[in-house]
Amino acid sequence: MSATLTKADLSKEIARVCEMPRKNSKQLLEIVLGAMVDALAQGQRIEIRGFGTMGIRTRRPWVGTNPTTGQELRVPAKKTPYFKAAKELRSLINAPATSAAANPTPDSVEENQKEKQASNAQGI
Repeated sequence: MSATLTKADLSKEIARVCEMPRKNSKQLLEIVLGAMVDALAQGQRIEIRGFGTMGIRTRRPWVGTNPTTGQELRVPAKKTPYFKAAKELRSLINAPATSAAANPTPDSVEENQKEKQASNAQGI
């Protein structure tokens, strides 16, 4: 894969992991992304455990100044999407570069979570 993960790359990976035709994986990805866009458009928050949360923030209107003319400009209120990475994702990104940390599989992520839960239960 390239330095940028594209929708086509995601579709290929879904097709490979789920052993399904590329056409079906593309449709599946479109359905998931469409549902996420629809939820955000309706003002809902999206929470994906272990990955992060997405939502909409409303920016208040403000008065700015044109730096060239010095004229005041009224900037209207607007809504902007945001993403906040989950603690698990941040720790994976900041972990030392090892093959498991650099390319985690769903199984390795699940194992890490189980280990954390076990150590928390033991009071470590």
